[in-house]
Amino acid sequence: GHQSVSSAAPCAERTALDPVPRLASDLPLPREATVFKVARRKGYVKVGASKTATMNSVYSEMQHIMQVDGFTILNAENEQTDAEIFFARYADVAGVARLKPGRCSGDVTIAIIYDPLEERNKAPGSGSG
Repeated sequence: GHQSVSSAAPCAERTALDPVPRLASDLPLPREATVFKVARRKGYVKVGASKTATMNSVYSEMQHIMQVDGFTILNAENEQTDAEIFFARYADVAGVARLKPGRCSGDVTIAIIYDPLEERNKAPGSGSG
């Protein structure tokens, strides 16, 4: 069956993970953001979250959090329809945060790919992947 996309259709709200997996304490996530996805890959973590706010406010809040947490912002671009912030600390921690308008009007979807320090220090070959 072919479904027509109606603007009046209710948007699919993101459901928060319950319980939320323990994330790195310095993961730059906006206050009151709903974490709906956490995927761990070899050496990095991918986090999906959403927040009811404007692109601009989330963009500036993310940069503020990164600076407070001691990250260096390598590059940041905000093109209204999507934004990217590349961040790093020392030589070992790096990541990128991508923002785009969410499924629901007034929402922003935040995708963070984060390469945390602690993952690197685990002994190789432990556990099957």
